[in-house]
Amino acid sequence: MAIILILLALSVPAVTSKGSHSLCLHSTYIKGKTLFPEFSSTLMLDDIVVGQLNSETWTYVPRGNTTNEDDVIDPQHIRMISKYMYDDFEERWIVLDGGNLTDSLKVQQKMILCELLDNDKPGQMITRSSSKGFTTDEMSYLDGKFTYSGTSYKFTYSGASYITQQELKPRLELPLWRHEHLYYPACIKTLRKYFKKRQNQVKKIVKPRVKLIQKANSDSGGFRVSCLATGFYPRHINLTLFRDGQPVSDHEITGGDLLSNGDGTYQMRKSLEISADKHKYSCSATHLSLDNKLHVTLEFDHGEPFKSVIPSVLIVLALLLVFGTGAVIYKYRRRRAASSKSDYSAASSSHSLWMLATYIKGQTPFPEFSYVGMLDDITVMYYNGETRTFIPRGNTTTEDDMFESKIILIISDDIHGQFMDRWGIAKKNLNETDRVIALQKLVVCELRDDGEPGQMITRDGVSGSTTDELRYVDKNFTYQGHLDVSTQLLNFHLEIGMRRHESFYQPLCIKTLKGYLEKRRNQINRKVKPRVRLIQKANSDSGGFRVSCLATGFYPRHINLTLFRDGQPVSDHEITGGDLLPNGDGTYQMRKSLEISADKHKYSCSATHLSLDNKLDVTLEFDPGEPFKSVILPVLIVLALLLVFGIGAVIYKYKRRRAASSKGDYSSASTSEGSIDSKSTHKAEEEVTQMSEALSK
Repeated sequence: MAIILILLALSVPAVTSKGSHSLCLHSTYIKGKTLFPEFSSTLMLDDIVVGQLNSETWTYVPRGNTTNEDDVIDPQHIRMISKYMYDDFEERWIVLDGGNLTDSLKVQQKMILCELLDNDKPGQMITRSSSKGFTTDEMSYLDGKFTYSGTSYKFTYSGASYITQQELKPRLELPLWRHEHLYYPACIKTLRKYFKKRQNQVKKIVKPRVKLIQKANSDSGGFRVSCLATGFYPRHINLTLFRDGQPVSDHEITGGDLLSNGDGTYQMRKSLEISADKHKYSCSATHLSLDNKLHVTLEFDHGEPFKSVIPSVLIVLALLLVFGTGAVIYKYRRRRAASSKSDYSAASSSHSLWMLATYIKGQTPFPEFSYVGMLDDITVMYYNGETRTFIPRGNTTTEDDMFESKIILIISDDIHGQFMDRWGIAKKNLNETDRVIALQKLVVCELRDDGEPGQMITRDGVSGSTTDELRYVDKNFTYQGHLDVSTQLLNFHLEIGMRRHESFYQPLCIKTLKGYLEKRRNQINRKVKPRVRLIQKANSDSGGFRVSCLATGFYPRHINLTLFRDGQPVSDHEITGGDLLPNGDGTYQMRKSLEISADKHKYSCSATHLSLDNKLDVTLEFDPGEPFKSVILPVLIVLALLLVFGIGAVIYKYKRRRAASSKGDYSSASTSEGSIDSKSTHKAEEEVTQMSEALSK
C-alpha cells in the first residue's frame, strides 16, 4: 500500500522549486470494486512518507521515523483534516454522481502542499482537487495573494449548483483568512519540525546508476534505445538523450516519468524508437550527487523478462510489511488503551462543558458572531467573532495549554460559516424589517461521575426556538428536526455527523472538559450551603395565600427542593416555580410555591444539597403580606409629622402666654392678681354653665 500511495502522490505534477522542501498531504477516495481502501491519506516530507492514516481505525501511523515525533504533529490534527476531506469526497459523490455505484471506478483526490524555500522563507501553498484524473479546483496562496481556478459548486441539502462570480467572492474570503492565519502558518511550522527531525533522510545524496541500452522492439520490428537512471536521491534529475552529439527533441522521446524504487530512491527512463541506422547514441545525467555530468555509451539488452518480476515481488512484500506492522501497532494501542482506560479521578457528580454560539442580524451593539464557553455553570472563556480572539474568564492560572487554538479557530469559523449559510436560507422567508434576528447553536458534552463520557448534544435555534437537535450517547446517534430532504441525503448527513461526533467532537470536548476540571478544581469543588425559608403570605389576586419554599445562596447548582403538606410531598402539578436562577455572587436560588386557601394543613420544606450532610428541614413562617406592609410606612410617617407639629404648637402657645403675663408693672402685682382672679373665676363659671346646658340638650 505504501508504494501505491507514493505513486498516487507522485502522479501530481511537481510544484516545488529545486532546493526547496515541501510538506504534502495527499488523500484518495475510491468508489467501486477495488482492492484498495475506500479512503487513504498520506503525509510526505519532500518525497519521504512520514505518516499514513489507517482509514479503518482512523489512526495516524508514523513511517520511517528513527526518533519520537510526538512533538512534531498531533495525530488528532491529521485525523480531523482527513475526516473533513472524506466527508467532502462523500458529499461530492452523492450530490454530483447521485450516490450510484456503477462498474466504473469513481476516484477523487485532494492534495494540500506547502513549500519552504532554500533560504528558509515560506513559499507557496496549494490546495488541489481532482476527479477521475482531472484537476477540478485549485487554490494557491503566495505572498499574501490568494488565487482560485476551477469549477465551483455549492452543496446544499437539495443538491448542487454552480456558483456565480458574485457568490464566489464572499465564499473565498473565509478560505483566504484560514490560509493566511491557520493553514499556512501551521503547515510551515510542521514542515520545519519534520525537516529538523528528518534532515538526515532528506539531505541524503545517492548517486544514480545510469545505463544506455538498445533492445529489439517486436511490435515495430525496429529497436528501442533507452536511457535509464536509477537508485538516486533526491528526486530531481536531468536526463538527456543524444543522437550524434545533439539532444533528441522531446516530441520523439517517450517516458520521462519519475518513479519510486522500494528502497526510497528513484528511477527515470527516457526511450527513443529507431530503425536500423548508423547514428551514434549517448546519454547524460545531471544530479546533485554528481560533480559533473555523467555520460554513458550504448549497451545492447535482449530484454528484461526476469527483471520485470522484481518490482511486483517488492510491492507484494511491501504490502505484507505495511499490513503486518499496522496490525501489530493496532493491537498494541488497543492493549494500552484498555490498561489505561480511566486515569481520571472523577468528581462526586457529573460535569459538563458548554458552548453557546450566537449569530445576530440587525441593529445591535453586540458582535455579529460570538460564543461563550462554560464549565458546568462557570464561564471559562469568551470568543469575539469580530476580532477572532479568545478571552479567558475567571482563571487564576494560565490556561494556554487547555486546547489547540488553531483547532478551535477552525471549528469557530466552521460554525460561523454554518450560521452564514443558514441566514442566507432563512432571510428568504423573513420580511425585511428592523427587528433583530438571532441564530444560536448549543454544544454540550458531559462527563459522568464514573469518569466515562456521557451524552453530547448539538442544538440549533432561531430567535429562541429550537429547530434541530443532534444527540449522541453510548454510540447511539439521534436527530430531531425538520429537514425537507430525501431519506438518502438525510442518512448521509447523519452518518457524517455520527462519525465526527464519535472520532473527533466528543473526544476533543471530553479532553478539554477534563483539562478545565483540573485547572478549575477549586472553583468547581467549592460548596456553599443554602439558606432555606418557608413563608406564607397573602395573595391579593386570588384572595387566598401562597406558601413558598425559597433556597438561596447555594453552590453547586444541583439541589433538591421539596414542599410537604401534612408530611406528604406536594405533587408537581400543584407547584409553580422551581426554576434555577443565578445570584450576582456566583451562587444560585430556587423557589417553589403553592397556592392555598385558609386551611389547617401543616406545611414544611426540605432541601438536599452537596454541602449538607443531611436534609435541611424548615417550618412555616407567617408573612402578613405585601398589602399590609405597604400601609405601615405611610402611617408611621403621618404619626411622626403629627407629633412634630403638635409639640411645636404647644411650645409656641406656652411662649406666648409667658410673654403676655410679663407685660404689666411688677409694683402693682397684688392688685392686678386680685382683679384677674375675680374675672377668671366669673369666666370659668359661665363656661361650665354653657357646657351643662349643651349636655342636657
